[in-house]
Parts: sequence; structure tokens; C-alpha cells
Amino acid sequence: ERVKKTFENWKYELEGIIPGDYTLIVTATSVKDQTFKSELYFVITVEGTRKVEVESRDLSEQSYRGGQPDESINVQINNTGNVEDQYKMELDIPVGMYAYVDSIGMDDFTTPLIQPGSSFNVTISFTFDTLAEGNFDLRITARSSFNENVKSTGNIIFIVGSVGRLELLLNSDDLD
Repeated sequence: ERVKKTFENWKYELEGIIPGDYTLIVTATSVKDQTFKSELYFVITVEGTRKVEVESRDLSEQSYRGGQPDESINVQINNTGNVEDQYKMELDIPVGMYAYVDSIGMDDFTTPLIQPGSSFNVTISFTFDTLAEGNFDLRITARSSFNENVKSTGNIIFIVGSVGRLELLLNSDDLD
């Protein structure tokens, strides 16, 4: 009886399942007498779940130089909840870098409605100060327009400036 009450009051949130009421049937069969069995029926309510995931990228294999024209990169915003949602984009830009959201199909900094299990590519344009050097970590946050507590942050890692040097040593014998 205690187990039955627990299941009857249980509300379950699960990624990817359409919100609604579902019937769960639990069948117990005796190990000693297979003809003796009992079934319990439970109604489980799956509530609407808002979740988001922002792609992270590590671009440290590439080298960027300061003072260059704007470049762009796409970052994928995934609706991992079970209801449609739209997300406000926020950028945390390190000192020495300029970046902005530059996507077609967005209303200011807000994505269009994204269906559950779908994604939207947000274009970020960026450049670096002329004297910029070192590692830069651009943080991108997507926050639900319907529930500000639902958010995810991804980051893009850049290396800016010289990565090393190449030294060529020649002697007069090599020039012949």
C-alpha cells in the first residue's frame, strides 16, 4: 500500500517525452507458482520540461591575430527539453576582444522558437584588439525566455598572437 501511494503521487520529468499523463502497468508473478500474478496500474504525469544546451568549442589549434577584420563562428543552441522554447543570448566578452550576435532569424538577441530535440545555430562575429595576446575564453549563455532560471553556458577558447617561431638556419653550402 505504501508503494502504491508513492507511485500515485509521483510526478516525473523526463527529457524528450511529450508532456501528459501515462499509464504504467506493473505485473508481479510468483516465482513458485507462475499462475499467481497481480497487476497494479499507475498514472504518471510527465510535466513540461525546459532545458537547453549550448555548444562549446576549443579553437586553440588555430591562431588568431589582433587587429584583423571580423570573423564569424556558429554555435549550436539545443533545446533538450520537451516543450518548445526560445532563448535570449548573452555574451561574456573578455577584455581585448570584441564580439556580437550576428544571426539572421533572431529578434534582437532572442532565438526563434525551437522545437524539443531541435537546435538553432547562432552566429557570433568577433575580432581582437591590435595588441591582443594570449588565451581568450568567450562565454555564451542561452537563457529561456519563459523561465529565466533555465540556462546553459558554453565557451569558445581562442589563442591570439604568436604561437611560436620558425627559425631557418642556412649556411653557404646550402645555397649552391
